[in-house]
Amino acid sequence: MKRKPLDKKHYYVILNQLGEVFTGLIKGYSNWSYNWEDAKPLELHSINYLKRENKNIELIKEEEFYG
Repeated sequence: MKRKPLDKKHYYVILNQLGEVFTGLIKGYSNWSYNWEDAKPLELHSINYLKRENKNIELIKEEEFYG
């Protein structure tokens, strides 16, 4: 399933050091999954919290991730 941004903003899929994708927050904690189809792309300004709480994350542009 391909996702497209609603406008021309850049969205990113976030990967942690274990190869899991970010799937959202649950009770304020980052939720990760090995199922890449569950990835929740975010805008760059929304990623600052994840960078503080999770070291060694990697950002991949959504259009590159979904090909």
